[in-house]
Amino acid sequence: MSATVILTNLCLLMAVQLSACQWNREYETLEVGKAIMTSNRAGYGLSYDSAKQFCEESKMTLLEVDSETEMDIMNKFTVTGDSFWLGAQSFNGTKPPSHWSVSGRPIGWSNWATNQPTSDNMTCSAIVVTRQGDSNWWQRMNCAGSRYYPSVSRIICQRHLSTPEKLRHRVRSMVNQVASQNSEIVEIRSSVAKLEAEVKSEKSVNRDLDSLNSQIKAKADELAKCKSEMEKLLEISGSN
Repeated sequence: MSATVILTNLCLLMAVQLSACQWNREYETLEVGKAIMTSNRAGYGLSYDSAKQFCEESKMTLLEVDSETEMDIMNKFTVTGDSFWLGAQSFNGTKPPSHWSVSGRPIGWSNWATNQPTSDNMTCSAIVVTRQGDSNWWQRMNCAGSRYYPSVSRIICQRHLSTPEKLRHRVRSMVNQVASQNSEIVEIRSSVAKLEAEVKSEKSVNRDLDSLNSQIKAKADELAKCKSEMEKLLEISGSN
């Protein structure tokens, strides 16, 4: 077993600080107005409370999603087969979570898998998302987790961006747009220069053709004149 796997498993068992575990960098995405942090593959069978604690140690919370678009964006941070907790719990026996645990907002959009959510009686249940291809299916699961399918193998934490952060990213986005437009302008100017060169070349060719046509016409006129003179000579010689 590699040192990375051993360290990751120790992180899960001992709930040490995030900095000691193998985490990817924090991603910021304006599409959902959040900073997203995701773990590398973190063993299997991770409980809801362990995942929640890991996020809290980084001053973040477990992921909350409000739309299919937001759910699909998480595909940037996962691979097929990954499973992770969402930030919602239920202590209501047979019922699934209905509100996000931290924000308290009702869960308005969901993507339950076939035959989900179950009505099994659980002291604590939460939502596990499992990625299959480009789809992310929700399942109701015991908060203690399981080493069997679906076995939670990744953690996704979130933090809402502050207004200054959003403004900074919007400015950065605008700068990138301007840079992109400048690049497009340079490409357009290059294309225009090529077209102008082609037009000049075509004009030069046209001038050459005009000159050749003039020469051909002059030669044709000379030939016609010679022919006329020959015919006159033939007439004269015939009459003699």
